[in-house]
Amino acid sequence: MIIFIKNLNRMFRIFPFIFIHWFVFSQERPVLAPEDLLRLIPEQVENFRLSGDPKARMIKIGTLSYTMAERNFMRGKQKIKILLFDYNNALIMYSQAMRSIKQPTEETSMYHLASLTESGNYQYGENIEPEKNICQLFLGVNDRFFLSISCENTDSSILHGLLNQFDFKNWVRTPIDEAKFR
Repeated sequence: MIIFIKNLNRMFRIFPFIFIHWFVFSQERPVLAPEDLLRLIPEQVENFRLSGDPKARMIKIGTLSYTMAERNFMRGKQKIKILLFDYNNALIMYSQAMRSIKQPTEETSMYHLASLTESGNYQYGENIEPEKNICQLFLGVNDRFFLSISCENTDSSILHGLLNQFDFKNWVRTPIDEAKFR
């Protein structure tokens, strides 16, 4: 009985810290509205035409939510697909996406996977499959945005040129450095 009372007393002393921890971490971290996220993707690509309607939506999975936007472009048989995700309220999903770049699967490692480079608030990976004529570029921005650009029947120079159309410096920064978001 005495041990139970000591443990109960200890529990009541740490309860405020548990409550504060729960309160801070249970607060939703806002994501960009789907239409705002879509505005971050270029509306046109030189010598390509828009293919289909742009798509943007918010996805909720339990307590996690994120937004995604998509634009597709074509020129003959050449295709470009741009996907952009805001994982600000689903950092576990951002971490998994970035881990897939850093640790390629056996399937992707047999292709020419460029090494991940980190500069500033960007993490970059590239996958080129010459036998399928597919190239993909993956970019993590500000610890919250995940950008995927895929090209079919074209070379990777178009991917790299397309990156210049994004204004990454003005993308919202995640306050990941604040203690309450660690």
